[in-house]
Amino acid sequence: MDRESLLSGLEHFDPEIFGRFQEELQRQRYMLSFVPTINAESPYAAYLEGSVLASCYLDYHTKEQPYRGFEKIAAERAKSLFHSDHAIVRLDGIAAASRTVLRALLPDGGQVLSFRNRKKEHVRGDAYTFASFGVDLVSREVNWAELQEKADSLKPALVIFSPVNYAKQTDYGRMADIAHAAGARFWVDLGQNVGLTAAGLLASPVSFADVVTFPTNDSLRGPEGAVILCRENLADILDQTVLESGFASIHKNKLAALALALHEAASPEYRAYGRQVLQNAKALAKSLQANGIEVLSGGTENHLVIAKLPADIDAAHIDENMAKAGFYTKKDETLLDEKGEPLCILRLSCLSPTTRSLKESDMEKAGELLAKAIRAASDAERETIRETVGMSVMDKPIFSEEWLPKARVHDRFFDGSDRVTAREVAASERRDFVKKLFLHKDGQH
Repeated sequence: MDRESLLSGLEHFDPEIFGRFQEELQRQRYMLSFVPTINAESPYAAYLEGSVLASCYLDYHTKEQPYRGFEKIAAERAKSLFHSDHAIVRLDGIAAASRTVLRALLPDGGQVLSFRNRKKEHVRGDAYTFASFGVDLVSREVNWAELQEKADSLKPALVIFSPVNYAKQTDYGRMADIAHAAGARFWVDLGQNVGLTAAGLLASPVSFADVVTFPTNDSLRGPEGAVILCRENLADILDQTVLESGFASIHKNKLAALALALHEAASPEYRAYGRQVLQNAKALAKSLQANGIEVLSGGTENHLVIAKLPADIDAAHIDENMAKAGFYTKKDETLLDEKGEPLCILRLSCLSPTTRSLKESDMEKAGELLAKAIRAASDAERETIRETVGMSVMDKPIFSEEWLPKARVHDRFFDGSDRVTAREVAASERRDFVKKLFLHKDGQH
C-alpha cells in the first residue's frame, strides 16, 4: 500500500488517531523545540524502525550463543565509534541502562557519590545511599574541592557524572583519578552530549570511565533506546544483568535502526552537523544575553544554553506560556544561585533546531523571540510571537537532508534503456530468487 492510500485508510478507519497524528505533524512543523531530549529521528533509521523488521523477534543471547545479526552489527559499531572494549545495545531506554549498571556494580546496594544526585531517580528503596556533589556557584564549573572531600570521607563504591544542566566541557581524567583513588568505580552518563562526543567535538570519557551510558535517540537521532559501554572486565556481569533484569529490547527493527544511527554518527555529514550545533548554541547564548536574558557560565561549550529566568516572571507556568509563543522548552529548578537559593532556568538545546537546518542567523532571531516570549505578559503577545515563529520555520524540514550521508544511489531495477521492461526485470528477479533458494551449500542445484 502506498503512502497516500495508507493515510487515506487511516483517516477513515480511525479518525481520532489520524487527527492526533495531524496535530503532531503541525506542531513539529510550525513550532520550534529547544528541549534537549527532543530531536527528529534519521529518516533512514525511522524507515528501518517502521519496516517489516518490527515483526521480527530476537532471541536472548547467552555465553554459548553470543551477539549476532543486527545486534552484533550495532555492538561492533558502538565499540568502534567510541573505542570501547565492550558494548551492550539491546536496552529499551536510559532508565533500563541505569538500573542495569547499578544492579551489576552494586548488587547489594552501597554508597554512591553522584553529580547533582543523578541516577537516584532510577532506583527505589533504601539499598543505595546517594550523596551529591555539584558546581562552584560562581564559576559554574565542577566543584572539585567538594568532590575530593566527599570521595575521601565517604569512600563511595561508585562515582557518577552526568552533565545534565552543565554547559562546560569536563576533565574526565581528573574525575576518574579522584574516584579510583577513593576505591570507587567511575560511571559517566553522556546524555545528550553523546552525539558531539561521537563526532570527536567533545572530550570522550571512555578511556577513563569504567562504564559509559547514553541514550540513542535525541542527540544520535536513532530509535528510543540506550547503550552501555564498559571495560572488558565488566562485560560478563553487565551482560548477565541485562539478561536477568528484563530490561532488554529484543526487536530487530530497533537494533537495525540503532546500527544505522551509529553508522551515520561516524560520517563526515554528522560531524558537520555537530559543528553546526556548537555554532548555533554559541549564537543563541549571545543573542539571549544581548536581549537581556542571563546565560549561566557566560555561554556554552556544548549543545546546551542555560538561561536564567528573570525573578519577576511566572516561572511556574513558563513552559506552558512558551508553548503558546511557539516554543517548546524545559524548565528546571535543581540549580542554585550564588547564595545557595533555588534557581529557575530554561535548558535550551540546539540539537533539534540544527537538525531542521537552522543556522547562526536563525539562532540570533530565535534568541530575540525567546527573550520576548519569556517576558510576555499576555496570551495576545505570545500569539503574535507564535505567528512569527511559525512563519520563520514553515519552510524548514523536520530533518534536513544536508545532514544525511551522501551515497551514490544505484537503481537496482532499471538501467535506463528502452529495451528493459518492468516485466523482464521482475521475471529475472524471481528466477534469481528461486535459484538462490534451492542452491546447495556445495554450489550444485
